[in-house]
Amino acid sequence: MKFSILVPVYNVERYLEQCIESVLSQNYSDYELILTNDGSADGSPLICERYAKQDPRIRYFSKQNEGLLLTRRYAIKRAQGEYVLFLDSDDYWEPNLLETVAAELDKQPIDMLLFRFNRVRDDGRLIYADQGVFADHALFTRENKAEFMEVFVASSRLNTLWSKCVKRSIMDIDYDYGMFADKKGEDLLQSMNLLKNADTILYLDKALYDYRLSPTGRGRNFKKKYINDFEAVRSYVLSILMEMNVPKAVFDAFYSNYYRGMIRYFRRYAAVCPDYWDYKQTLAAALEMPVFKKVMEQIPFDSLSGPDLKEYAMVKKRQFLWIYCKYRLSLKLRNMIKMVIT
Repeated sequence: MKFSILVPVYNVERYLEQCIESVLSQNYSDYELILTNDGSADGSPLICERYAKQDPRIRYFSKQNEGLLLTRRYAIKRAQGEYVLFLDSDDYWEPNLLETVAAELDKQPIDMLLFRFNRVRDDGRLIYADQGVFADHALFTRENKAEFMEVFVASSRLNTLWSKCVKRSIMDIDYDYGMFADKKGEDLLQSMNLLKNADTILYLDKALYDYRLSPTGRGRNFKKKYINDFEAVRSYVLSILMEMNVPKAVFDAFYSNYYRGMIRYFRRYAAVCPDYWDYKQTLAAALEMPVFKKVMEQIPFDSLSGPDLKEYAMVKKRQFLWIYCKYRLSLKLRNMIKMVIT
């Protein structure tokens, strides 16, 4: 069997049929489709059961609610295909995804293949197609994988598991991710060991996946605890980079991206936190987090613009009141502008 397609299912009855049909309508048929119900409280299980009865390629499992990360791990352990693909149950595929990927894998031995995606509205209308990160058919091996890793850790554009096709033999099937079960950033987390194990990585500059930007999507809400999730996941990422013994340029890209992510958190938290003392304590605690402390010491300053350098100095000097007022004022100004425009 060529492919195992893993679909975690949780309260998605509105989108699930389109998701499943986008697989069944592919022009390539050598696959198994694993639907894993993660304790849904809506009609999703009935939809899964109906499709599983109709098509022998569909395998259906149901378990108690554990979240996306552990649901994916559950399905990975049951996959039987040579390669594994991930599909979120509120998203769907372009009709030629499997055919396109299979053709590339038949040309040469590949451990991991990546492709682009379309970002679509809740009703399926196109918002935009993700722009390419590398040239089409860019190939990375042990000799030049550092080039891929530098781009990978510099942003979140290549994080998603659903933009990857992975050879099952390189997957860390038995690794226990339980400590990260409730952490935001599980795609980045799981991608690291796959990248460490991959000898060959192929990038296709083709949009084959349709990512739905739904109003209830997992990534649409902000929570205070994300700062701790951010540190925990990036700590693990840093440990893998050290194991891989990557060049300094990769670490520099990691530090710069981590810093920008924390600044985004500071801004967003200022927007929703009416209590300055709470805000101050949160930022003070962040500056004591081991990885962020390292970032503040190691970040390459040539990666920061003039305004970024001023912001860095404010954080470094713990000028929390200035930071809080700056972000709150920016929020008020944006809201005023929106009111004038509308």
